[in-house]
Amino acid sequence: LAIDWGRGFFWMTTSDEESAEQADFVVIGAGAIGGFVGVALHCAGFRVRFLVRQESLSAETEVLSRGLTALCSTDATFRQSISRDEVPQVFTGRSECLRNCRCVLVATKRTANTAVKAQLTDAGVCCPVVFLQNGLRVREELGAVAFEVVESVVSFNVVRDRVASTVTMSQTMDTAVLVLDGKCPASKSIAASLVRTPITTKVDEDFRAVQCGKLLLNMTNAVNALSGVGIGPMLMEKDYRLVLAASIVEAQEVFKADGVAPKAPSGKDAFMLRWFVTLLRSPQIVFSLAVGRQLRGRGEGRTSMSQDLLERKPETEVLFLNGEVVRLGHARGIPTPVNTKLVQMVQEAEAARNGCPMLSGRELVAACRVGQWQSSL
Repeated sequence: LAIDWGRGFFWMTTSDEESAEQADFVVIGAGAIGGFVGVALHCAGFRVRFLVRQESLSAETEVLSRGLTALCSTDATFRQSISRDEVPQVFTGRSECLRNCRCVLVATKRTANTAVKAQLTDAGVCCPVVFLQNGLRVREELGAVAFEVVESVVSFNVVRDRVASTVTMSQTMDTAVLVLDGKCPASKSIAASLVRTPITTKVDEDFRAVQCGKLLLNMTNAVNALSGVGIGPMLMEKDYRLVLAASIVEAQEVFKADGVAPKAPSGKDAFMLRWFVTLLRSPQIVFSLAVGRQLRGRGEGRTSMSQDLLERKPETEVLFLNGEVVRLGHARGIPTPVNTKLVQMVQEAEAARNGCPMLSGRELVAACRVGQWQSSL
């Protein structure tokens, strides 16, 4: 199976010219998002290769022995897999697979993009490269490259269990949406091919607005990482909610000054984007009634930033989320004290390498100097 991105159609071939290293999609990054999307593409009939570092490949003992399975926390019947027998053909440490592929999906953290750019450049990649990453300005930060950069917004959450060798969608499958930048020539053809997967893919011309909308929803990351508790328990404590609300309000003011009206990535996000701050500041019973269903399947789940701190990784994506708000605020003359403090505390936790700081909601309120009028709600 191969794909012509320029004309947007599929054809079958069994010629010897298709070597074992040729692929329709090469996925760089076999974590939660990359793993789920890669399994979905594989099960849809595409020729997929996961490109991982040789040292990482040897460390994937559970994948090598069990394969990789995609699940959904809200649907016990959903199950898609790359079997153990298929792993040697699907997982590779050889960058040669990049040279003949039709499309590359980058599912690493933003902190790895310098290395990813070098890898793609060294391999002579000239096909479209979709970045399944958080934050803004991916194309701008990469600079001049020979390949087409397709930015995207991933509006779904996946948790990887390395021991069980599973990647689990932590929301209903019908709410899993991937949005591609409508200004990129390859976006429509890529979206057309992804119709065959359970992930809804959209193309949006007003893409920066969608990115900003997703960034507002991603503000949960830093507060969750500093709390050290699951997303559900965190949001059920009013002080955590007040800090989160304050960080979002700063971001909203910054985007307004930048001339951007944030747009929801999906229908399920539209309600949250419009009312999230109000709900975060509302009494407990109101918040529970309004948001309880949205948290279905995510109760004990953690944000990726929280997982990074727990795994003692040297860097999180805080500079690409809260840090982006601080950067834009500085450029537009908008003060961002709460986000500045959150960035500082997450970076201190990164340096300490002791996991999540386990700060209480009250401690975060005090550290970020969230107004006492909010704490009394």
